[in-house]
Amino acid sequence: MAFTVSFSPSAAVAKMLTYLAIEDEPVGADIIWALGSNDTHVPMRAVDCYKRGLAPWVVFSGGNGHRWADLSTTEADVFRGAAIAAGVPADRIVIEDRSSNTAENVQFTLPILRARDIPVRNAILITIPPFQRRASLTIATHEPALHCLNAPADWGDPTAWSPTDLVRGAQLCVGEIDRLQDYPARGFIRFDPSTLPAEILETAGLLRASLDALRAT
Repeated sequence: MAFTVSFSPSAAVAKMLTYLAIEDEPVGADIIWALGSNDTHVPMRAVDCYKRGLAPWVVFSGGNGHRWADLSTTEADVFRGAAIAAGVPADRIVIEDRSSNTAENVQFTLPILRARDIPVRNAILITIPPFQRRASLTIATHEPALHCLNAPADWGDPTAWSPTDLVRGAQLCVGEIDRLQDYPARGFIRFDPSTLPAEILETAGLLRASLDALRAT
């Protein structure tokens, strides 16, 4: 599938990611914490941070998430395998393999770390770019004492994506705007939806209309 609309979907997705994929300058932390998906760009960002000496532990959280139900193993195990193959020592990796959403990533991972006397004062937080802002908000909501530095996985320039990847990226970005508007009322995150920038809402609307048109073809 590919977009056939007059505006630039890749530019629209890029604009969305400037808001959603928040990023901090990585500095030393207690852990590198990568949240599960089926995207190996995430563990590769964790590997890069580990090899740069930014933290002594790599933590992978994720069970059989509802978005990636086709995985034959848990998200954490997929990530661990990728990290070990890339040179991270197995004894420097901690996994949590039961969670199915970001709140459970927090709920299930931190007790594992505390039981092993691994400090959890600060973390380099890694997930796929569209999820980064919400992931950071979720951790701040459920564990406010834990300071996170945001380091989203690198997806490159959307103008270089395949048509299929562009459609999927647009779907994820639009879905995240919906969640940022919906989740505060449900108690999942502390966030004021009225602070969403008007240009981001407008861009999300254009992408949503384009996706609807694409589905109708």
